[in-house]
Amino acid sequence: MRIAYLINYAGAGGTEKYVKIMSQAAREAGHEVIFIYNEAGALTEYMKNEGVKSYTLEMKSPFDIKAAKALAEITRNEKIDLVHVQFPRENYIAILSKLWYNVKVIFTCHLLYEPNILWRVTNSVMTRFDKNVIAVCTPVKNLLVKNGISKNKITVVYNGIVPQNKRTSETDIRKEHGLTSEDFLCVLLGRYTAEKGIDFLVDAFEKLRGKAKCIILGEGPLFDDIKAKIEEKELTDTVIQAGYRTNVFDYLLSADVSLNSSNSEAFSFAILEGMAASLPTVATDVGGNGEMLKGFEPCGEIVPYGDADAFADAVDVLMSDSATYDKYAKNALYNLNNHFHLDIMIKKTLEMYN
Repeated sequence: MRIAYLINYAGAGGTEKYVKIMSQAAREAGHEVIFIYNEAGALTEYMKNEGVKSYTLEMKSPFDIKAAKALAEITRNEKIDLVHVQFPRENYIAILSKLWYNVKVIFTCHLLYEPNILWRVTNSVMTRFDKNVIAVCTPVKNLLVKNGISKNKITVVYNGIVPQNKRTSETDIRKEHGLTSEDFLCVLLGRYTAEKGIDFLVDAFEKLRGKAKCIILGEGPLFDDIKAKIEEKELTDTVIQAGYRTNVFDYLLSADVSLNSSNSEAFSFAILEGMAASLPTVATDVGGNGEMLKGFEPCGEIVPYGDADAFADAVDVLMSDSATYDKYAKNALYNLNNHFHLDIMIKKTLEMYN
């Protein structure tokens, strides 16, 4: 089978990780793969280094007829059997391209977006032409149904990851940031954007001053604003901005707890990565966070977004209650192996391809 992966922005976020994983799995399963994108980023470089044939396709809107025609030309010339898309814009363009060259389209929805009349009407028409729709968690499926997509077309396939349950030496990571083995260390992975709630996280750790430390891994447009807030509150020894790092698991395997402070989230790769390191998680009660941490064996604490006291109290529970901590750490790996393992995600998705 010849498969095209279509995405607007080829950056380095969770969706891009998903495309990277599935493109590699498809090639290992004997399929031929091409990559089509609009804005270049880290995923573009990855595909280039992997020798995956790539095309640039400008996609201005969901109903970009010019883009649909260009996509049809690419898929016809490449004899593509299946186009796998990740967002509504690309999904509509791929469906429209079927007017000129008929290919199967699979749409994976990674987003939670509230329905409106326009989306409900267009989805009820357009998504009839999707072969399958994948929701990355149950809340996403429920919202897709509200958005006009037939529930019979939607399958929940959780994102997956491989466990990293062998602890490495934490000395170098902690030493680099002036921490000791006695410090209760929390790690948050996320871009400095409004939806990641890092501003709220700083408020929570103001209440944890002298008790716990937090390292934030990531970059983004609000980095300097958060830095200023940390300095204003005199929290530079409590909340540490490590910037963008490629050795994420070195940090997680050196930590005690993983964090998610988002005000909007579908299915968090950052939470998965914490689970893969056998870490309990404290997360906000948004999107799929509750399903991940409480939907199976409990492996973390869920708190309302914006409640800094509740967030700090949840971290404090994991610091002071070793029985709860140990149970959550054990359950994190159990849930990963039985529900959120990479092999499960790949197997179910490849079955859809076939």
